[in-house]
Amino acid sequence: VPIVVDGHVIGVIEALNPTDDVFDEEACRLLSAVANIAAVAIRNAKLYQRALQAESRYENLFDSSTNVVVVLDLAYVILDLNRRAQELFAQPRGQLIGADFWGLLGLSPREIHSILDAVAERAPYSLQVTIESRGEVHTIESQFAQVSYGPRDAIQWVGHDVSERVALERLREDMTH
Repeated sequence: VPIVVDGHVIGVIEALNPTDDVFDEEACRLLSAVANIAAVAIRNAKLYQRALQAESRYENLFDSSTNVVVVLDLAYVILDLNRRAQELFAQPRGQLIGADFWGLLGLSPREIHSILDAVAERAPYSLQVTIESRGEVHTIESQFAQVSYGPRDAIQWVGHDVSERVALERLREDMTH
């Protein structure tokens, strides 16, 4: 009996009868059912392997991004963050996971309220923040957006360090005045 996955025969199941009798129709149906179950199991195993590979690619992209990426629950507690975020906040991952995100940004209640309103409407919200880290001041252009994170909704904060651009703009401004 052929094992068929996505319209292609990928194998066969062979049954041997120790007697000279031929298999009856019920035995053939049973063997076909076993072949179908095997085909489903093989297809699911392949799909699972592809999902694991995609997850691994995503994790590599997430962690190696030059942008700061932080994933928050809907109460703005940090669920996940990439290596660049750990560097920016100058704290180990273990201390940042579960931390209150607003405390790290140092935003005013008015700014927080604006962000909460926008994210609740599922609208992206852009914000420029200044973060001091290891004696340096970083200007971060960032965006908040609601995303799916596994089985739940979450908020993703993506920041791009524009400190050098801001410093050049200030230098240009100083030179022109």
